[in-house]
Amino acid sequence: MVSKNAQNTVAVTANGAPMSLDDASFGYVAALLSRLMAQLLKARNGPNGLLPGQYPIALELLHRSGLTQAELCRCVRVEQGTMANTLRRMERDAFIARSPCPNDGRQSVIRLTSKGLALTRTAMGNVEEINRLALGAFDFETQAELRRMMVSVVERVDAALGLETSHLTRGGA
Repeated sequence: MVSKNAQNTVAVTANGAPMSLDDASFGYVAALLSRLMAQLLKARNGPNGLLPGQYPIALELLHRSGLTQAELCRCVRVEQGTMANTLRRMERDAFIARSPCPNDGRQSVIRLTSKGLALTRTAMGNVEEINRLALGAFDFETQAELRRMMVSVVERVDAALGLETSHLTRGGA
C-alpha cells in the first residue's frame, strides 16, 4: 500500500508499519524515482505529447533513423509485443512512419515524422527541466558522480543479464 506524508513514508510493511525511503532497497527507490519522473514527463508533454514509454523509442529514432522493430527492441530493452503495440500507437498518432526495409522486404524501417520529431524535441526539453528539478540541489560534480555511479550499476546489471550496455548510457539524453 502506498502512502504519502511528510516523513518520507512511501509504503507500509506487511504488518502495516510505515516504511521509510531510508529503509527501502536501492531497487525500490530507483523504481519509484523512475515512475515519478515518468509521471512528470507525461504531465509536461501534455495529452497530445509523447508518452514516457514512447520517449526512448523516439530518442533512438532521432539519433539513428531507419531502425527496424527488432533493432528498437534491442536498443530500448523491451519485448517484441510491447514494442509492436507502442509502435502501432505511435504510427496511429502520426509520430512515426514505416517504409519497406531496403535489405529485407519482410521488415520495415521506422522513422520519426515531422510531428514526431517536434514532439521528441519538446520532450527532450521537458526531460532537461525534470532533471534540473530532480538534481537541482546538487552541484555539477555531484550530479556527474551520481550519473557515473548509475551508469556503473546499469552496466553491472546488463552484464548479469548477458547484455551489452546501450549506447544511451554512454552520453545520450
